[in-house]
Amino acid sequence: MSDLTVRLTDAERDAYIAKHFEKRNYTNSSETVWAENVCDPATPLIGSDLLESVRLMTDKVSRSIMCHICGYYTEEGNKIKLHFTNFYMAILEAKNEVIDDTDPHPTMRKIETQMNAAISNKENWQSANTSVSFNEEENVSVVRLYGNKIAEVGDTFIRLFDGGHQTKTTKSRLNAILAEHGESNDRVFQKSFDWFVTMNTAQGPSTVPFFSSMRLG
Repeated sequence: MSDLTVRLTDAERDAYIAKHFEKRNYTNSSETVWAENVCDPATPLIGSDLLESVRLMTDKVSRSIMCHICGYYTEEGNKIKLHFTNFYMAILEAKNEVIDDTDPHPTMRKIETQMNAAISNKENWQSANTSVSFNEEENVSVVRLYGNKIAEVGDTFIRLFDGGHQTKTTKSRLNAILAEHGESNDRVFQKSFDWFVTMNTAQGPSTVPFFSSMRLG
């Protein structure tokens, strides 16, 4: 058995879950990662999503829990096998990614495609660190990242929030929403550490400083 493989017996697994996966939060500033946010191993976190999650959990949870939460594991009956090699390789690949913030049409991640589908279908959905809740009374979909609201999407408007943290992951989610549900030129970008929003107006595309709760449409 490889030193990078951890196999748990039934009793060890039960003790592991009882100890680490009760309703417990891991806090960095005001952001919270809940135990129920363990990723499906079919779609583990990658790229900036992975780096953001690792950042939030560093010094707060063990590497085993971090590997599990990020989706680098398989279940074999009642046993959990953690894949540390894949986990560490994914972190290295994410750190080597070059993100061009000037690209108006960045590649949409799979989780963002699923998020947009839930918004379009007006249904509740959650995967890893991202969730969509549909409010039938107000006919609005509320999007959250790590439990923090980052967008409200209605039939005729989009309201943007930064969730208290202007991170690459937050910006990526907002741009995915704008690409699918906004106008053609709508996007959030960063310049000299500040966020800005480009949006369509009657006079054409206009760029304004970003502020939380700003409304487009």
